[in-house]
Amino acid sequence: MVSLVSNAGGTLSGFSVPLFLGMVIDAIGEGDKEKINQTCLAMLVVILIAGVSGAFSSYWFNLMSSRILRNMAYDLFLACVN
Repeated sequence: MVSLVSNAGGTLSGFSVPLFLGMVIDAIGEGDKEKINQTCLAMLVVILIAGVSGAFSSYWFNLMSSRILRNMAYDLFLACVN
């Protein structure tokens, strides 16, 4: 469950980057340097959240797959021994 939530968080934050780029372009057109700085900082935070979410997602999916493989190997061993 944790991996699915972190995967969804990474995906949603990744989709918001084009929105922030559009806001930066609009702020450049207006010449508002404060808005440019705020938007770039917000975009940096979103990118960091996407990276951390991706790392958690990869970790949890790898953990789940190794446990599934371990259980399958154990079941196969028991089936061969008995």
